[in-house]
Parts: sequence; structure tokens; C-alpha cells
Amino acid sequence: MCSKIVINPKEKTKVEAPTKGQEVTKKEYKAIIFKKMKEFRDNRVGRRYSR
Repeated sequence: MCSKIVINPKEKTKVEAPTKGQEVTKKEYKAIIFKKMKEFRDNRVGRRYSR
């Protein structure tokens, strides 16, 4: 939870590049997203009718 928001801080924070993981192409990324969305939908359907 946030207690204070500073819009223009005097000290800049440095953003570091990730150190682990793998690079994927845009086409591979879209395929991964499509697969995960299908998994999510399939999981939701199973829960909807289990009541």
C-alpha cells in the first residue's frame, strides 16, 4: 500500500535491466500469450459449473 506519491523526485532512481529470462520475438510472444489466455479460459470454464 502506498503512503506517499512523489511525482518529480529530486533524486532519480536508476532502472536496471533484468538479469535472467530469455529474449523472444514478437511472434513467439504472441503465441505464448494466446496459449496462456486459452489455459485461463479453460480453467475458468471448469470452475463455473462446479457449484
